Amino acid sequence: MQLTGAQALIKSLEQEGVDTIFGLPGGAILPVYDPILDSSIRHILVRHEQGAGHMAEGYALATGKAGVAMVTSGPGATNIVTPIANAHMDSTPLVIITGQVATASIGSDAFQECDITGITMGITKHNFLIQSAHEIPRAVAAAFYLATSGRPGPVLIDLPKDVSQSTMEWWYPESIEELDLPGYHPEVAVDERAVVGEYGAVAAGRRGKEGPQMRRAQERKVRGQDRHPRFRRRGLLRPAVPGGAVQPGEPAAQRRDGT
Repeated sequence: MQLTGAQALIKSLEQEGVDTIFGLPGGAILPVYDPILDSSIRHILVRHEQGAGHMAEGYALATGKAGVAMVTSGPGATNIVTPIANAHMDSTPLVIITGQVATASIGSDAFQECDITGITMGITKHNFLIQSAHEIPRAVAAAFYLATSGRPGPVLIDLPKDVSQSTMEWWYPESIEELDLPGYHPEVAVDERAVVGEYGAVAAGRRGKEGPQMRRAQERKVRGQDRHPRFRRRGLLRPAVPGGAVQPGEPAAQRRDGT
């Protein structure tokens, strides 16, 4: 079955069970929006790409599935960098799809062209710059596997406009081996004995050391407030100057001399 790269991308998302995409269209990603009309996937239009990323984060946290956001190239891609970094720090599974200028224009400072894969290299688990439409199904399947396995996190797919408009013979990976991820072997089993041991060590540390240390720190903080003029001015503490003692029944902020 012959499909365009854009159709292959939407069909691949359907294969991964995606039901919602948060996005904002733009020139480089427009070809991908046409197949959405014939798809069961719901597209939620945002007013800013950063909002699309954060909404996808919220979707992932609420559903337990990878959130999906789709934006255009250049400023559209750079606007979503903050949610990507946030998802990376919070271990939130995201799949970000960014449009890109035509393959021949990459690296030429073309209109709305930027190296988004280079920009996000340090804040994603992995990112893909698609070179041909045939790569799309594998990249999508790998992106969802990477985003949701091991320590979850964001994965970015950068799709040039000419690739989304070219054609390919439809296929989809049926096994992890077909994803071509050499060296990626995430820990998926929980070592319950290690968890219990770590919990015991933390609990013992809190009982033995942190409790008294925190109490002493709090006491030092209170003593420091006694000497702080801000608290004396506001009448929160008794004045420390001579002749300023407060008599019983008088407000704390009122000295004997009436000031």
